[in-house]
Amino acid sequence: MEYFNINHGIIIECNFSGIDKLEAIVEATNDLDFVVGYKVGAELAISSRIKDIVDTIKKYTNLPVIYDHQKFGSDDPMFSGGSFLETLKNAGVDGLIIFPHGGVGSLEAAIHKCIELGILPIIGGDMVHEGYTEEEGGYIDNAAPQKMYIDGANFGAKHFVMPCTRLDRMRIYCHRLGNMVNNPILFITGVGVETCDDLVKACEIVKQYHSYVIIGREITDEKDYRKAAEKIWKKLPVST
Repeated sequence: MEYFNINHGIIIECNFSGIDKLEAIVEATNDLDFVVGYKVGAELAISSRIKDIVDTIKKYTNLPVIYDHQKFGSDDPMFSGGSFLETLKNAGVDGLIIFPHGGVGSLEAAIHKCIELGILPIIGGDMVHEGYTEEEGGYIDNAAPQKMYIDGANFGAKHFVMPCTRLDRMRIYCHRLGNMVNNPILFITGVGVETCDDLVKACEIVKQYHSYVIIGREITDEKDYRKAAEKIWKKLPVST
């Protein structure tokens, strides 16, 4: 079950309200050879039906559509592995980002159901912002993000998303996953004006793997979506 036909590229994050804007972005960027998919956020999914969103994208391209429920996996195993996933599959969603804050049972149920339905389970653990883990004053145990990735791999996932703002931890995650999964596929998130240098460094860390950068406002808030995407791609060490 694989949708990405190049080793490195950009996934455009569409997390705004307005299906007309989505259509304009997809129309302008879908034929760029480094664009490998589109990530749909909860705001867009709430403002427009998920099936209408997928149909809009698929009108222009067969590139995969990844849904980010922000954060799916926080409920119990019955919901995380239940009919909600069938709804996504029937709408044409290709991949789902899972942050298993609901526990190991929720993670296992979600991964197994995704695989059964033919949806790519993409496992998250760490997050971009300060104050997530206990050492930063947050609620998540310091070891929990790594455990989420490792358990995800043990349950059969091979796609993982991690923030470019956590370079030291990213090195550890990549090392662990690289020893567990044959050719893990990595997604980098957390891109912003302040984190551009971190993004370049993160690309270097994951360069040996199939890896894709998730970029949103730096493209979708610009007037010329195509030029914005091209400008970012040229800055990345994986583009050559």
